[in-house]
Amino acid sequence: LQEHPGIGYRGGIARLVAKLLWLQRGDTSLESEIKNFHDIDLVTFLKSGEEYKMGDLQNAIEAGMCISGMPVEPVDMEYSFNTIPEWLAKFDMTQNQVLVIADDKGQIFLVNTKICREHTERNLTASCYHPSLCSLDIEGNVIMDVRNVQRAVMQVTKGRAQDIVFNDATLRHYRQNKLQVWSLYYIFKRCKTDLDYMSTYEYLVRLGFIEPRQFPYELWGESFAAVQSFLAKKGERLSDSHMGTKATAQWMDDMYTQKTFNKT
Repeated sequence: LQEHPGIGYRGGIARLVAKLLWLQRGDTSLESEIKNFHDIDLVTFLKSGEEYKMGDLQNAIEAGMCISGMPVEPVDMEYSFNTIPEWLAKFDMTQNQVLVIADDKGQIFLVNTKICREHTERNLTASCYHPSLCSLDIEGNVIMDVRNVQRAVMQVTKGRAQDIVFNDATLRHYRQNKLQVWSLYYIFKRCKTDLDYMSTYEYLVRLGFIEPRQFPYELWGESFAAVQSFLAKKGERLSDSHMGTKATAQWMDDMYTQKTFNKT
């Protein structure tokens, strides 16, 4: 990073650096980040009138740019014209509000929100209350959007946190309405092992977001069948392309947007 001032680590690698500083080896959250670390996500901060630097960076990436000995892919780089506080405020989860960046003097800084450190040290996560991440219940209370509920549950499933902090309105809403099969498919498909599935299932039951089943794996079958049925009506079927993490996330977002539009 010292060789590339203005470019910072974001995402998993930034969380990993923060947890190495704040937590002790053996902590489940830290060990999960180490185990699952596989690439670097970057952000470069630009000022108005510096649009040309985007092209320069893209050319450097195509020429084989490396940071920390790892090749940088085009999808790894984010470009932002916001200030760092504005950029941190747009994140979905509190544990993601962290950045590692170097200045033009070679000094390296860990920049994070206060709640990011508090939640990380307590093995918690929560939704950030950005307008794009929230909804309103029928009484006008601010609640966590279902897509962010999914992301928060996945942070628990992956071991990044042990629990989620919900506000009262969010808990009340999802306990009354439960998570639908679309959301369950999104969550359960990320469970790599039977243990992951059962721990996630039990966590959702404990929250009251799903009803307990005599045969827990029924939920996976029902959610898988619902998605397969939806795709079949469009002349498609589940395949590797649909099962990819980013592809599935985009597909779920598109479906959510369409359902919201139809309802409106």
